[in-house]
Order: sequence, then C-alpha cells, then structure tokens
Amino acid sequence: MPLTLRRRPRLPATEPLVATPSPSPVVEERPAPTDPEPARPAPTARGSAAGRASARPRRRAHDTWRDRMLGEVFFFLLGLGVWLSNAIFTVLGVTAPVGLTPLTGLVGFVFHLLLSRAELYLWHRWRDPWYLLLLVGCVLVDAGTTLVGLLPLATKWFPMLVGKTPQNVLDWGQILAALVSNTTVPAWWPNALLLLAITFAFALGSERLLRKFYRGMIETWQERPA
Repeated sequence: MPLTLRRRPRLPATEPLVATPSPSPVVEERPAPTDPEPARPAPTARGSAAGRASARPRRRAHDTWRDRMLGEVFFFLLGLGVWLSNAIFTVLGVTAPVGLTPLTGLVGFVFHLLLSRAELYLWHRWRDPWYLLLLVGCVLVDAGTTLVGLLPLATKWFPMLVGKTPQNVLDWGQILAALVSNTTVPAWWPNALLLLAITFAFALGSERLLRKFYRGMIETWQERPA
C-alpha cells in the first residue's frame, strides 16, 4: 500500500451520554377510606312471620283453641246472616215486578251472587272508565233492589223506622224536587235518609263482612293443636 501524506478526516465529536432522569410517577391522592355503613340485615321468612305475629292481638294464656274457634264460628254465622239478609232483599226487589216464584227467586239469587262477586273483586280495575261505570251501576242496582225489598219488611216489623215514607221508591224524588225548587222538604225525609243508609250498608258491607269473618275462622282452624 503506498504511503500518502493525507490526514484522515476526523470523526465528529460525540457528546457524552448523560442519563436523563425518568419522570417520577404521579401519585394520585385518594381520600382516606371511611368506615362503610353497616349493611342492614335482609328480611327473612322467619322475620316476616314474626312481624305478622306481632301485629296480631295477643292472646291470653287461658284462651283455648276451642273457645276461640267457637267465637270465630259465631262471628261467621253473623256475617252469613247479614249476607243472606241482603240476598233476600235483593231477590224481593228483583222479583217485585213479576212476583216471587221458585224460578224468579232462583234467578234473583244468582243475580245477587254475580253482583256481589263483581262488587267485591273487580274494584282494582276502577281506573278503566268502563269498569268504573259498570261497578258504580252494580252498586246502585244492588242498593236499589235491596231498598225495594227492605221497605215492605221494615213497614211490617219496624213501622217506627219507616214512618210516613212512601212505599214506592220513585216517590222519593219529592225530596230532590223540593231541594231544587227551594220549597218545603217532606217531613219524612229523615226516615228515607236512614233507610237509604241501611240499604247501602247492606249492599256494600255484607260481602266484605262475610269474607273477613270467614278468613278469621279458617285462620283459627289452621292453628288447631295436633
């Protein structure tokens, strides 16, 4: 290799490697943990049963199951008597235009039975206008037929209760006519109002009273000793 006087080119000076500090991680400040709220125990079947038991009236220590059962049967028979009385009034009112016969009496009793089932179990649909209209109609028909059937019996057995109230319910419109025309109201209007209150009590309360006492009797029967 021939020798030359040329200088080799200098390599560019390199900067010394300096270690760059890595960025320190950002530590997120979190709030100090607080004591968690103690969880409420979930209600169990035993707890709910105990709540229902505490809601019932306490029995005395000497109250035997037989005594309680006799009382429940007595109350049930009272409710049944009120319901049957309402049924008789309704049958008499339904059959008043055509007369009471075995066939019309059976039709009137079936009508009362269906009417009472509708009044007792369909009120949860009152938001539907058709159901509400029919339910109000059932109550008015029940009360009207009960009133027509009650008047003759009340006149015979409780004349002081009826007084001089007209036997024809349509004549009771004289009270409304007197109120509208601002004239003298008939003197028998308190008797009519009392009879109307008794009628609605029979029409609206007899089924509910019978169901209440029936449930009480069944509940006591299920508590019979083994």
